[in-house]
Amino acid sequence: MYQSRPSVSDLRYNAASSAFEGIVTFHSDSGRIRMASSFEAPLDTSYDAAVAGLREDAIRSLDRPDALRSRRAARRTQARSGSRAPAFPFGRLLGQFFGNRAA
Repeated sequence: MYQSRPSVSDLRYNAASSAFEGIVTFHSDSGRIRMASSFEAPLDTSYDAAVAGLREDAIRSLDRPDALRSRRAARRTQARSGSRAPAFPFGRLLGQFFGNRAA
């Protein structure tokens, strides 16, 4: 199931095909799916109508196995342990630099 409304990016008008084109992104628990989408409409179509048409085309394309798409798996987060060593031993480096002298 998708978590939010699909977002549209890279919206442009292709005059050769008289269609709006864009990338529609779906977010789900399993990751992100980005799909190329097109919506045939005249150039004077409002932005909201063009975005709605691109979303509808992408939703219809979800069922087509030959539709152009990219999938990115969701990141798995790891539980942090109580004490972790720092990524870089700054204390040891400073001790070597200053010779472990007390002030």
